[in-house]
Amino acid sequence: MNTSLQDFFNRFQNKKIILSFHKNGDPDALGSAVALREILKQKYNCQVNIIFDSVSKISTLLLEEVKLKLSELTDFKDKYDYIILLDTNNPAQLGEIGLNIVKDKIVLIDHHLPHSEITEFSAFHLIKPEYPATSQIIFEIGECFNVNLSYASSFLLLAGIIYDSRYFTLINSGTFLAAYKLAKTGLDYGRILYLLNPLKDRSEKLARLKAVKRMDLYEAGEWIIALSKLGSFEASASRALVQLGADIAIVANISKANVRISGRSSQEFFKKTGINLAKDLMEPIGPIINGQGGGHSTAAGCNGTANGEEALEKIKEILAEKLGLKLKKISSD
Repeated sequence: MNTSLQDFFNRFQNKKIILSFHKNGDPDALGSAVALREILKQKYNCQVNIIFDSVSKISTLLLEEVKLKLSELTDFKDKYDYIILLDTNNPAQLGEIGLNIVKDKIVLIDHHLPHSEITEFSAFHLIKPEYPATSQIIFEIGECFNVNLSYASSFLLLAGIIYDSRYFTLINSGTFLAAYKLAKTGLDYGRILYLLNPLKDRSEKLARLKAVKRMDLYEAGEWIIALSKLGSFEASASRALVQLGADIAIVANISKANVRISGRSSQEFFKKTGINLAKDLMEPIGPIINGQGGGHSTAAGCNGTANGEEALEKIKEILAEKLGLKLKKISSD
């Protein structure tokens, strides 16, 4: 057994634990939470609850598939020994839940790059940015502790690995092995793929098309940069713009009370430029919008409450500085 991992988890023995994850929790966040709950109960005799602000539509489908219901807790302040944040590198990503947690009780288990101010809100953290998914980290923890996971946990972990590795385009040396071990327990791999790719509803289709209609295009050397604004589905729209041909896409949802900005870039853009959307863009933009940002090298976002237009201008400035080139607007003709 990995001694350092055992020492990390020994602090949870017989404790009251809350597990949580970022707003609109995706399959990776969901799978990590459900499986870790099982591990902590079996191995460390913990009382464990999962709380969350919201889960994505895909996560809802996965929960329905494994017939699992998660109960939201509304009053939990000071009623726990630790709160473990999964697939979340900053409490600000929790939504309203993050306003009520006791900071000296926060533990992070994540695969995102650590936030620059991580020691201010988490004394203990297990962060492995070389992993494509937090679900893979949790799977390996379960293996290390010889925990037999249920069908539901295994199903959700495999879904989380597939989803966040972008169908195995982002991997490390253990990703395929973890997926193989999970799949060979009798999981329906085809069913997981189907659930991870549901037909988009009309509102999401329209949002993606509106993002194209509203976008401004810029070029900087060989790179094409797309910026757009939407009232919803900004993450989906930014993915769509990259799929259409943009090297990097930024989509903002700006209202009187909230600002959400989603960014995506191609692997080629990241490899050639070294521009990390989390560290170089969304983390610096967070304070401008009175919020915080984070994510991955090619997929990141930030949430705040103000100054959305200023943030978009700053993003263009950062990109120009990092690329060493002026951004030239491309005519729509």
